[in-house]
Amino acid sequence: MYPSHVGRLVLEASVDPTEDLNEEQVSQVKAVQAAFDRFAAHCAARIRHCPTGDRPEEAARLTARLADRLEKTPAPAGGGRNLDADDLAHTVSDHLDLGTDGWSPLARALTALIDHNDGGPLSKGADDIGSADRAATPRDSSRAAQIAITCADSNLRPGFERLDRDEARIKAASPVFGAAWSTGVYLCYDWPFDGERATPQVNADGAAPVLVVGGTGDPTTPYPGARHMARALGDGVGVLLTAEEGGHGTYPQNRCVTEAVDIYLRTGRTRLWGRCAGAACPEAHTDPPGGRQHTGLFAGALGVHHHTARPETAFGWVPVRWSGRSGRTMGRRAARSLRAASAPFMAAAGAALGALLSVGVAVAGWLGRRFPGRQARWWVPVLAAAGTAAPMRPGAGQGPGTP
Repeated sequence: MYPSHVGRLVLEASVDPTEDLNEEQVSQVKAVQAAFDRFAAHCAARIRHCPTGDRPEEAARLTARLADRLEKTPAPAGGGRNLDADDLAHTVSDHLDLGTDGWSPLARALTALIDHNDGGPLSKGADDIGSADRAATPRDSSRAAQIAITCADSNLRPGFERLDRDEARIKAASPVFGAAWSTGVYLCYDWPFDGERATPQVNADGAAPVLVVGGTGDPTTPYPGARHMARALGDGVGVLLTAEEGGHGTYPQNRCVTEAVDIYLRTGRTRLWGRCAGAACPEAHTDPPGGRQHTGLFAGALGVHHHTARPETAFGWVPVRWSGRSGRTMGRRAARSLRAASAPFMAAAGAALGALLSVGVAVAGWLGRRFPGRQARWWVPVLAAAGTAAPMRPGAGQGPGTP
């Protein structure tokens, strides 16, 4: 990295900088197995005729039996493709990357495979690594690029003894995915060029704060990797935002994470709330630079957004340059802020304010045309009390950055 060149940087779903390639495979297969166990528990409790069994502990055994069947006789997957045991592991993992959104489609796809020997629903959308036809020419160069970049970065070229040991560790770590993941130990085995180092060097002392986002249930880049990345970036540089969510990646699906990331990219503030428990946004731990959070009637009217720090939003005398659209826009913003505060009668007042402002704007526009050499500049007094008249919940009324 080039610390002095870093402005505002977000690392989401980062790899673990403290692990070499094979250690990373062990951590990842454990995370995928944990995600599958959560799916199996949900399936047993909520889905009628769950394909992985009525009890979560049955899931691994039934899936292993299915993998054995596919290893002997792959299932047709449509378009002349077949789905074997390795494909089963990778395509199931693809569904788990979607978090809870992938659970119902996964249950339906497994039911089709188990009951009707139809691998089509499961293989649909599989990536090249878990392609239903690995002998086919890849659709793009992503797989080749992954190998070339990974092996150029990593200098891990293990001998047969370590290969056998790491392969056994990965298989033992997951009864469902271990066999398919274990082949990853051979990724750079015979790569003809040397790599840089065993683990990446990511220290960025002197850089501006870097926001690192990690999901606790991420099956592809396990959450401990985000913790280690934030620490490895250096004191005062890596700032961890934890999302209590499954699936690979949380932005922009998780509203809490999205708001935190957007605020950071707009203002540079990183010490917001540190943890997102679900999609709800907790109150921030610290105030914006230069003042507290501004919300309410005039905050909404003047475009002051929750957790947003802008120099023009300090309460007091706010210079506003009016245009024909400004009054109506301000009135609508005021009404939205008041509706978010569950005050319908005040929303009407906001609309009335917009109408009055529109009249004033029309006059200002006429003056501007009548006296073209002068600016129609108006000064609007905004009292601090008005800013707290209708406090707005995070995310209510308007999203972050919405004009």
